[in-house]
Amino acid sequence: MTLRVETILGENLVAGFNAAGTIKKGLPSGAYTSDDFFRLEQEKVFQANWSLAGFAHELPSPGDARPGMLGGVPIVAIHGHDGRIRVFHNVCRHRGLKLVDKPCSGKKRITCPYHAWAYGLDGQLLMAPHFGGIGKREVDGFDYADHGLKEVRSEIWQDWIFVNIDGGAGDFQEFLAPLKDYIGDLNLATATPILEMDSGVVNANWKFLTENFAEPYHVPVVHPETAAGQPLKDHYMIKDRNLVGCGINIEGDLHDLQPPEEKANGRLCLDISAWYLVLFPHFNFFVYFSDDTHVYVMLNTPLSPSQTHQRRVIYQLGGEVPDQETRDAWRKLNEDVIREDWDMAERLQEGRASPAISDGGIMSPAWEVGEHGFDELIMAAVSR
Repeated sequence: MTLRVETILGENLVAGFNAAGTIKKGLPSGAYTSDDFFRLEQEKVFQANWSLAGFAHELPSPGDARPGMLGGVPIVAIHGHDGRIRVFHNVCRHRGLKLVDKPCSGKKRITCPYHAWAYGLDGQLLMAPHFGGIGKREVDGFDYADHGLKEVRSEIWQDWIFVNIDGGAGDFQEFLAPLKDYIGDLNLATATPILEMDSGVVNANWKFLTENFAEPYHVPVVHPETAAGQPLKDHYMIKDRNLVGCGINIEGDLHDLQPPEEKANGRLCLDISAWYLVLFPHFNFFVYFSDDTHVYVMLNTPLSPSQTHQRRVIYQLGGEVPDQETRDAWRKLNEDVIREDWDMAERLQEGRASPAISDGGIMSPAWEVGEHGFDELIMAAVSR
């Protein structure tokens, strides 16, 4: 039996979140701490929607395979001999063993380490050795064509691999439409990956990281040095269909902007106009405008109600790729910002143990519109 969200969080708390009025409630604490809510969310949010699964540039050649987890489901992306990248359920059709447990290259086929069933890079079952007895691969009633790897519905946009695990999400282009409408003529076709960061596991619910990303209210308090050039007064909120977030326009003209400047103490800071966009559920898309505009994509993978694995890739749109010293400085700046945000996310997670905040607290009607919009999308998804 599927639990209702009201059963998990409480009728009154759900009603409080949905109540009309200028001052909005946040998600009840159980949305961040409950195992039942986490399981419901994995199914209703990540399996039922178009969700970011990985980065195509990490599978550049036929025979490359990269495993992952999404919605609590093991999946694997495989670059086939025909040049296509496909995504499959990462389990052998024989007994359900997880097939690929780490990124690999140069594969001619995918072979199960348990009983040596072998699959082509297109997912077709090639061999089931001794299945019918010694030297017998064929069995009456057993059709190889029916026992290949189960493919997951997937689409690639630019460098980003999206999947819909349950197969029931709407049209992929309709999913992308709010983001594509907002970014307009931003030329993503020129995007070149220049920096990759695997930040590891943060001890906080994935939603805390996304909510933090979608609101600027915390910026002057949490990032007084690292984002010294992004004052709160210059931010604005973004909310359109399944797209939420915020932006900042420092110079007045969004496309006539200054690059990050070196601070007196030798540290870089964010002194630049930007967009911070979330395409629900977890496509976190940053744009920093300068002579060489940069795009960041952050992938937050929920591991449990209180743990999230975070990766990000930084792309440059055209121009000359910066030298190693500059990229190292950007890495350091990003690490500083990440650590500042993680400290808050982990303390938010700890705070949800208190009954004083079981109702989710309250949201600023000026600065947390994107955050509440994201929470509304969560509640709508889990209530379906």
